[in-house]
Amino acid sequence: MKKYFLIGLTVFIFGCEPDEQKVESEEIESFETRIVSEEVEILEGAYLAEDIEVDVTGDGEEDKILLYISPPPIFDDNGNAAWDDTHIWQLLVKDEEESYALFNGDVRGTLDFWIIEKENRNEIILLSDGQSLMMYRYKFDKDGFDKEEILLEDSNIVKRSLSEW
Repeated sequence: MKKYFLIGLTVFIFGCEPDEQKVESEEIESFETRIVSEEVEILEGAYLAEDIEVDVTGDGEEDKILLYISPPPIFDDNGNAAWDDTHIWQLLVKDEEESYALFNGDVRGTLDFWIIEKENRNEIILLSDGQSLMMYRYKFDKDGFDKEEILLEDSNIVKRSLSEW
């Protein structure tokens, strides 16, 4: 099921691109938040859900992408997670000595991210689904990440499809 969601997400992201002539100016206007390097405190006892290495800063060196959850979910014998009502999720990128907190906040649901290659550089797509539905794109440029809101649906979610969580 997750495979079909990823295919749909890819079609959505790449199928909604403007004409190539307009891409550069429209992208600059749509980015709304600049994320610069800062010291990030990992919450005590946080669960490291993801630890991958991929170049997202464009310097040719792999960066660490870390996803922490606090409090940690409790896993049953089958590996299924039991969640509290709310968790703090932290999505961090570490590039040598620099740390970028792409997401550091309360989620009443789950958080997933994807690394996509676009125009010969990697970007991060973040999806949070829980009490609301949020999707962001993070793109590195010079000394920080630009954060673009793709979707923000602040209504209560009535039903969602099954996922691995």
